[in-house]
Amino acid sequence: MPVKRQGSTLSTTEAALRRIKYPSFLVANGVNEGPEYSSGDLVEGARNPICVLSNRVCMTLAIVLMGVSGSGKTAVGQALADELGWPFYDGDDYHPAENVAKMAGGISLDDTDRTPWLQTLRDLIAEHLQAGKNLVLACSALKERYRQQLREGNDGLIFVHLYGDFDLIWSRMRARQEHYMKPEMLRSQFDVLEVPSDALVIDIGKPVLAIVSEIIQIMDLEPEN
Repeated sequence: MPVKRQGSTLSTTEAALRRIKYPSFLVANGVNEGPEYSSGDLVEGARNPICVLSNRVCMTLAIVLMGVSGSGKTAVGQALADELGWPFYDGDDYHPAENVAKMAGGISLDDTDRTPWLQTLRDLIAEHLQAGKNLVLACSALKERYRQQLREGNDGLIFVHLYGDFDLIWSRMRARQEHYMKPEMLRSQFDVLEVPSDALVIDIGKPVLAIVSEIIQIMDLEPEN
């Protein structure tokens, strides 16, 4: 049964955000606990009992750090993966050459450009989850349909939205001369961004390690042995 949220329903994949052990995470994301589980419950055999999806415990997780360019997805994602002992992947590394060339020329990608790229990332996530392996991925995922493509068939995927205001991220973009994205494209990314209703939102106005600690604490994650 879908989880109710303020008069609407969550899809089965969005229901992955239902927490077992951390009720304030549920409250912060506007998700009500259902009758199947109560706060403080532990599910036998779950290594990290973080989410419930279609009445199943997700044994493995894919954490996707999303947000506009300059929000710190790569830095936070790499630091989070290092802390947890999980593999980290930067979605930008999977763009085909033609996409990189367009962005280097200051040309925004359209959905035709993004679809095969997102499919590659979806398959990467699926490969890990099906093998029982956790992972951290950095991917802008600005629109809901992009996130839906990544979710397809991937139970246990959770988005963490790294959020900051335009002025803060603009100042960071100006300092990133080695990045192929142009600072002038930032405004268009804010315009395109469809703020997710089913993600953990983290304020990026803190040091990277403080952000990592916040994510780990909220999600009650433990490093792999």
